[in-house]
Amino acid sequence: MSGVITSLGKNQYINRMFESSPTQTKPQYIQLGMCSKTPVVTDTKLISPLPLSTSNVSIIDACDSTSGWSISGDASSVSLNNTAGEYLEGTGSLNMPTIYSSGTSSWYKTISSFDGTSDYFAWMLYISSLSDISSGSSACQIDLGTSGFTNYNRFNFDKSILQVGWNALVCDVSNPDSIGGSGATITAINRIRLTITNATTWTTNDVRMDWIQTYPIADTFTTFAPSYPSYNTTNKSVTLSGQDNSTSTNGYIIREIGIFNNDNPKLLYSRDTFTPINKNQFISLTFNQTDTFS
Repeated sequence: MSGVITSLGKNQYINRMFESSPTQTKPQYIQLGMCSKTPVVTDTKLISPLPLSTSNVSIIDACDSTSGWSISGDASSVSLNNTAGEYLEGTGSLNMPTIYSSGTSSWYKTISSFDGTSDYFAWMLYISSLSDISSGSSACQIDLGTSGFTNYNRFNFDKSILQVGWNALVCDVSNPDSIGGSGATITAINRIRLTITNATTWTTNDVRMDWIQTYPIADTFTTFAPSYPSYNTTNKSVTLSGQDNSTSTNGYIIREIGIFNNDNPKLLYSRDTFTPINKNQFISLTFNQTDTFS
């Protein structure tokens, strides 16, 4: 992997090289994600960070049943999809058909209350064609509410981060893009809603959802592999390396990696994308990035 060193990463070099008392820590963590959007120097985070251990995942809805789901706008009722290869987890996914009219479709549900403190909330969404979704900074929108949607946290997802196939719409629960009312009570979220700007009518399995979940933000980071970074003073290079072993990120589709320092919050040094990897217990991965000064 090569990786794009971000503006934040370049500033880490400057801070540690030229400040008499550096205030930024060195790169030492990796994070894996599910988004294939091309890296740019202005990136400040991974778009769809994933948990290392599924044992730390709390399933909010396995999407193995249609029970409890309501709709509004162009949305039609969800239907259960048990077709092998068309779900990520459990025994099925939920098809999300629409009948185009207003161009906005919502699916929502009252759930058992959860505490989202220091957690990511992730909604897995399958898209068969990007032309099914209208362009815009809120092509997809997730609302997390307390006792309905009077008080909620809202998270927006630009169409540019979406890809054909499975997507992870990941929210930092405590840091919404906007709020309704006084915002959700983070320790007592019991309503979830996904709104999509549909550009067309969707039939059967065109768009579907699965494996709605939360996981600790801290569980998405792992330190560099032993003996790294390594340096080569002859060719003026440094190699950074991270590992994803056979027990980590299983069941997810990995498409991106970020390297971070240990500031609070951690700052993104570089980001890269690669050919999707359907991670399972039979796969162990090593990611190497070599930066050369020339």
